[in-house]
Amino acid sequence: MLEQDHERLSLRGQCWLLSVSRAGLSYQPVAVDEQNLQIMRRLDEWYMKHPDLGHRRLVVLLREEGWLVNIKRIRRLRALMGLEAQFPKPNLSKPGVPRQRFFYLLKGLIISTVHQVWATDITVPAARLYSHAKRFLLRDGYYRFAQPIHSPLAVEQHVESRLVCRYLAAEPTRMGLSSNF
Repeated sequence: MLEQDHERLSLRGQCWLLSVSRAGLSYQPVAVDEQNLQIMRRLDEWYMKHPDLGHRRLVVLLREEGWLVNIKRIRRLRALMGLEAQFPKPNLSKPGVPRQRFFYLLKGLIISTVHQVWATDITVPAARLYSHAKRFLLRDGYYRFAQPIHSPLAVEQHVESRLVCRYLAAEPTRMGLSSNF
């Protein structure tokens, strides 16, 4: 995009035309060091078990394990990982920007037998920075808790929709159910 040795247009002029800061041209992003990756792995393990832990409690837990960390570092790493504590935030009852709503289609339906209602979920179990694996869950609505399906999809690096559809078509027949899934 930018040419260092342009004959008629200086680097300053090129930056002005593209609305780019000249300081941004010399910026080289710093890679995440191994110590931060280890701390991030530990934060992710705790987040999977206890998503309600806040920054201060995590600092105490890490210091008990021997890490020299402060609250600013934990806040920065959790923001980098996209993790936040799971608790009610302020002003959730106020209507926000109108968006698409997904209505509950099973309202009024009494789920009284096993295999009456099924649900699927694809989750990313670890932080995005060091893992790209996805977990595929097939859940029976009667039991109200998810059990991971042990299949090739559970460790597949990139779950494609046709693989999921093929699996969903085969799973009910494997369990002895009708094919009208």
